[in-house]
Amino acid sequence: MKLVYLIGVVAVALCVGAGEEAPMRFVPATVELGKLSGEEVLKREVKLEAGEDAMVLRLMSSCSCITVRTTNELPLEVAAGEHLVVTMEIDPSSYAGSFNKILYAQVRAREAAASKLVRLVVRGEIEDDWGAEDEGEGAVEVQPEGAAAEAEAEPTVEATGERLVLFLSPECDRCNWVKLMWLPGFSKAHPEILVEQVDVTTDAGVRRLLELEQAAGVTEAEKGDAPAAGWRGRMYYGSPAIEKISVATRD
Repeated sequence: MKLVYLIGVVAVALCVGAGEEAPMRFVPATVELGKLSGEEVLKREVKLEAGEDAMVLRLMSSCSCITVRTTNELPLEVAAGEHLVVTMEIDPSSYAGSFNKILYAQVRAREAAASKLVRLVVRGEIEDDWGAEDEGEGAVEVQPEGAAAEAEAEPTVEATGERLVLFLSPECDRCNWVKLMWLPGFSKAHPEILVEQVDVTTDAGVRRLLELEQAAGVTEAEKGDAPAAGWRGRMYYGSPAIEKISVATRD
């Protein structure tokens, strides 16, 4: 399956709160790379700059196809006027066309109790140079709207109250595989399981993910990006892990 990778970054500082500014911001505010082509994996850096003494609690992207890392272990304190360098890896050979992605940073002022979200809106375009022989390779067959609606309309039987929470991004290939290829089979085999789909390109969706991670006691080293799933008090990251979720087995 061909995957979507980051090629362009538009950074927009987003403060979640009643008109209060976030203690950190991405710098530069806007980065446009235009059209890219080729097979070389590119690396791009942005700064997460502190306007006051602050803590960086979490970095995540709306798609695991964007590799995001920092050399520092999180959570990390950043002094006022200092910055954290965030590195993103980009592979133009794996995708063609335009897209939008989002990179989130969960931050808080050092003396504050509540955290805020700052985000990068990621968009760009990769030129299509695969050739005719690659046409259709790795494509995901999307269900017609009528069939999808009919599947969702099927009644559940004696719901157990158990809930599978899926964290997905609309423009993430791996997320779409989970939604269109894996989920229909899971739901058909286990109609008693309630399935909640959460959009991680929204601030509310990211906060829901953070809440479940905290409740599950997920360590920083264990955290990942979308697609992700919350099931029976545990978190699963990536389509291979989600595919192995078992209803019959209890940990």
